[in-house]
Amino acid sequence: MRYRFTMIALALAISGTLVLAQGARTPEALFKAARHAEEVQGDLKGAIEQYKKVVQGGNRPLAAQALLRMADCYRKLGDAESRRIYEQVVREFSDQIDAVTVARANLGERQSGPPSERQERSVWSGPKVDLFGRVSPDGRFISFSDWSGFNNLAVHELRSNTDRTLSANTGWFGEDPNWGEADWSAVSPDSSQIAYAWIRKDANEIRIVPVSAGASAKPRVLLTVTDGTPGVRDWSPDGKLLAVTLGRKGSTQIAIVNVADGSLRVLKSEGWRGADWLFFSRDSRFIAYDRPASDDDDVQQRDVFILAVDGSREIRAVSNAADDRAAGWSPDGRYLLFTSTRTGARSLWGLPVSDGNPTGAPELLKTEIGSSISLGVTNSGGLYLHKSVSDRDVVISSLDLKTGEIGQPVRFSQGLLPVPMSPQWSPDGKLLAYQVRGEEEGLAIRSVESGEVRRLRNLQYFPDPRWSPDGRSLVAGARDAKGRSGVIRVDVTTGKSTMIVETAGLGSSPRWSADGIKIYYVGRQPFMEGDRPVIEHNLATNVERQIFKHRLLNNFELSPDGKYLAFQTDIDPGPSTSSLIVVPLNGGEARQLVTLPAQSAVAARGAIAWTADSRSILTARKSGSHVELWTVEVEHGQARRLSVDATGWNLQRGIGFALSPDGRSIAYMTGTSQAEVWALENFLPSLTTNK
Repeated sequence: MRYRFTMIALALAISGTLVLAQGARTPEALFKAARHAEEVQGDLKGAIEQYKKVVQGGNRPLAAQALLRMADCYRKLGDAESRRIYEQVVREFSDQIDAVTVARANLGERQSGPPSERQERSVWSGPKVDLFGRVSPDGRFISFSDWSGFNNLAVHELRSNTDRTLSANTGWFGEDPNWGEADWSAVSPDSSQIAYAWIRKDANEIRIVPVSAGASAKPRVLLTVTDGTPGVRDWSPDGKLLAVTLGRKGSTQIAIVNVADGSLRVLKSEGWRGADWLFFSRDSRFIAYDRPASDDDDVQQRDVFILAVDGSREIRAVSNAADDRAAGWSPDGRYLLFTSTRTGARSLWGLPVSDGNPTGAPELLKTEIGSSISLGVTNSGGLYLHKSVSDRDVVISSLDLKTGEIGQPVRFSQGLLPVPMSPQWSPDGKLLAYQVRGEEEGLAIRSVESGEVRRLRNLQYFPDPRWSPDGRSLVAGARDAKGRSGVIRVDVTTGKSTMIVETAGLGSSPRWSADGIKIYYVGRQPFMEGDRPVIEHNLATNVERQIFKHRLLNNFELSPDGKYLAFQTDIDPGPSTSSLIVVPLNGGEARQLVTLPAQSAVAARGAIAWTADSRSILTARKSGSHVELWTVEVEHGQARRLSVDATGWNLQRGIGFALSPDGRSIAYMTGTSQAEVWALENFLPSLTTNK
């Protein structure tokens, strides 16, 4: 549940496109081609030449945007030409208000108060930083879901930098009979209560609990939902209503819940990529939210909308070729705040609004706020942002399995991509494919030799991609444009995706057969119940058969010769052990090769790999404070420790390593992926001066 929502939440994806036909010469087509060169290919000089052609095309709004992006390319190249271009925008495009505002800001002409009055500071860092809650209106605390604390609802006190639990889980699912999962939450206008979603096995609830209560306090169950997944997004300033989303198969509904009696009223339904963050206006009459600009499955840009709480009307308040996201309202209610990538980097803007209608052009408030999501605005005008902070990167080292020696890590020359996930080698060993997250979310395909990267950004969630034997496509347990979960196949050249088989959850971990005729995947049970089967799916006939099942199976790896599957179990809570198991695909008995105590097991789902000859399995295990690599022979189960210290590798759950097809190199991740909460303060005076 958490991963599904986080995937949506942390999806600040900017607009992208696949390679365009060479014959296209319209300004719009040229602009898209230029952005492709800039963002996907990383060819800044080539993008500059394309943007120059857009400027000559006669479309003034597009020409102004092209100049801004051209200036940003020059800035990244360290070329002072960027200043001349900003001056050109101010001088020649006075009718393009947004573009001129951005240009003046980059020229240092913004007049919004002394720099000392404007503050941007980190207020919360560490492993528990979360985006599932809101800052309290009085600015004292932030509500959050404590994913490392049995998924309880908690608050982080900002002044004391301490956390406090408000729900009563005492163990994980299966350990605590009353277990539930605290999801999206919001704080009451007087900062005394928190409303939150409570996800359970049989039904989901919206609950309210006093902030002053302890973990043992009994919450008020406001509403029970049996046919969808609720998310509490905001509490109206008059204290009477909650703005919620309801996730139902293939759709997201925007609804309000009456705090007094728990009655629910659906305002509208969207596609599964619909609204995520809802913000009540200060008079409690309107809700601001963002959603995809069109129903086109490949469109990543989002526009901002204002919806009347009584359902009488809705307007598209912010519409732009970029990615725009709602961020809240100014304390006086006169401005709708939103973030946008219209200037290249994500920046903060304010739109003047009266009676739910825009009354003027947006004003740029702060440039380059990074990959961030709003946690709300305090009564004093502080905007709190959840920001991604990551230095995690994919590296490659040579590896000699005979001697057990590893070479020095080699990084890609073109630099890291945001929040990379498990890398996987192409069959010829020339490419790596892996998912990246955050503002530039999508699928990355890297050349191992040159480091050149190609991006498929129409894919929002494609974890642990696996290459077909012919290298033409990839599969993953993912979600399609209609919101269905299952085994998805994507064409590496075109980026077109196809649903192979629909499943109950996202973690199907599909793997190709050695001949490319079949797919093997995990048929997960809802809420991790019972045995988890491995299913064989014939791509030609769609005939399926169950190969094996195990209650502690998470994912698995197929041997290169196609004869075995292997997996490392989750921790068995009884004996507190984890086992490495191999299963013959032609029938035959499963064999347990190694059993480790819980303190020695590495939790990463991808922390095993077959050797090229299919005779051994490479695994990771803990030894005190260190992490070591071992090989385990399949025939006899004999284990051998390699001279590899993997302590600095990022092997958290869902992230592992991959051996090259020839077994001579290994790809893995170093660094960490984390988030912080930042407060932007005193950024609003320019909105109220001379008004």
